This record gives sequence, structure tokens and C-alpha cells, in this order.
Amino acid sequence: MNLKTKSKKGSSMVTVLIIGLFLALAGMAVLSLVIKNLVSSRHVYEQNLAFKAAEAGIEKVMTKINDETSPVYNFPFDGKI
Repeated sequence: MNLKTKSKKGSSMVTVLIIGLFLALAGMAVLSLVIKNLVSSRHVYEQNLAFKAAEAGIEKVMTKINDETSPVYNFPFDGKI
């Protein structure tokens, strides 16, 4: 083997390492974006659950208020709060 062949092999190795490093960094960046997207999606999902629970509670109270046989209206009222 002469000196030129060793030099070409060394520069090829450096090129492969640089490309590998670039691909690893790109993969880490994509993974970071995916994780952030999952966290954001989970947050939106939990917000929707909370909103639906609050809406169901409001509907239940409104049904009780509008129902004439509801115990809400069957308590004695003496004018005091």
C-alpha cells in the first residue's frame, strides 16, 4: 500500500463519520419534535376531557333546575339566605 491509498482511506473514514454525525443530529432533532408533538397532543386531549366534564356538570345542574320535581325546589324557604 502506498501513501495515496492510505490517505484516501482516511479521508473516506472522515467523510463517513461526518455524514453519520449529521444523520444522528437530524434524527435527534426529529425525535425531539415528535416528543413535543406528543406532549402537546396529550395536553389538548386533557383539555377536551376537562371541558366535556364541565359541560356535563352544567347540563346536569340545568336539568335539575328545570325539573319541577327536583329536590332543588322542594326545600322550605324562609326568606333568609
